[in-house]
Order: sequence, then C-alpha cells, then structure tokens
Amino acid sequence: GTSIYPPDASAFVPALARFDFPIGLYMDASVTDSCLEMRRLSATSRLFEASVRGSVHMPDSTGAIAWTLGQLSVNASAELGHALGIALPQATRHINLEASGRSSGTEGNATASLRSEAASGELTARWRGFPGQYPHVSARASFFTADAGEIVHESRLGLVEATAEFDGCPRTR
Repeated sequence: GTSIYPPDASAFVPALARFDFPIGLYMDASVTDSCLEMRRLSATSRLFEASVRGSVHMPDSTGAIAWTLGQLSVNASAELGHALGIALPQATRHINLEASGRSSGTEGNATASLRSEAASGELTARWRGFPGQYPHVSARASFFTADAGEIVHESRLGLVEATAEFDGCPRTR
C-alpha cells in the first residue's frame, strides 16, 4: 500500500486543496490477456473507507463484456460530504453504501443499499438484452423511514416510506 496527500496535486486539480488529509491506497489485482481481476482495491482516510472487489472479462462471441462487482463498500463521515460541498441532512453522521452485481453477455443484475441516520434505501435491478439493442430492465427502489424534514431542512415534514418499480425497455435519443 501507499499514501497520497491530495493537496500535493492541487496545482493540476485545484479542488483537491480542500482535502487536507492523507489517503491510504491498497491494490491487489492481476491482469491476463482475457481478464482483469481486482481482488481488492481500497482507499482509507480519517473521513472514509472504500473498497471494491470484482473482475472484467474480455468480450465473448456476442461482443459482450462480462463483469462481476463482488463488493463495493463505502463508509463515510458527514464531514466528507461537507469537504465535497454536499449539503447533507443535519442529523447525518455517517453514510454507508454497499453494492454488488454481475453481467455476463446478455443479462445481469445489481443490488445496492444506502444507510444513514436520516434515510435508508435499497435498489435492485435485472436486465436482459443483446449488444446493439435496448435492454429490458426490471428495477425496484425502496426508501425506508426517510426523514424528509431532515433531508430538505423543513421541520414540518416527517418520515416517508416509498417504493418505485420499473419494468420495460428504456429508450434514449
């Protein structure tokens, strides 16, 4: 592993000057002519911990790339949101995001969950399609006990629970 200090690169990216803390980096990966396997990629600091594990396989006979996201995990303090200029609900102290998924050729799926003191939610999605075609997508997003008053800074609002579902073939222009 190694450490970086973001302000050292602020001459190239001025926004990095506000990240006045070291970030530890670690990577364990292998590459062949047909696969990239990321056994672990992680970044840690006093404000966050993030790690990812997965693989990408070269295109098969249909031209599709297969990938697996074994794990994506991010735990961050609200202080990181403030450093990034993101307005977070006042009660938020920590944010946790977990995700995983896979796609092999013509189909795939993914799940994600988000947790904080102000809200929590989950997203699940499945898709099927062939390269060059619009995929068929089924998705469901649920938010549990989201404190709307905290999120939009309006004390007259209370807790909200919501679910949205989509099943179809999205088209873009």
